[in-house]
Amino acid sequence: MALSKAQSACKHEAIACPRCGAYFACKPGAITICHCVDIALTTAQQEWIAERWQDCLCSQCLRDIAARPVKIR
Repeated sequence: MALSKAQSACKHEAIACPRCGAYFACKPGAITICHCVDIALTTAQQEWIAERWQDCLCSQCLRDIAARPVKIR
């Protein structure tokens, strides 16, 4: 049975965090219920992450990064 466009957009993926290797459910089609939606990152922290990794990070890594200052170049 083929998935509808709406169903495939809400598909959750089990992926490994590129920072620590932990597996987590990534929800790119349902960002409002994704683990990352409630983690506040500064613009500098977001840029620091984007410079290092292409994929999503797990919630623990995001919380670790959010808890420390990132130096702006």
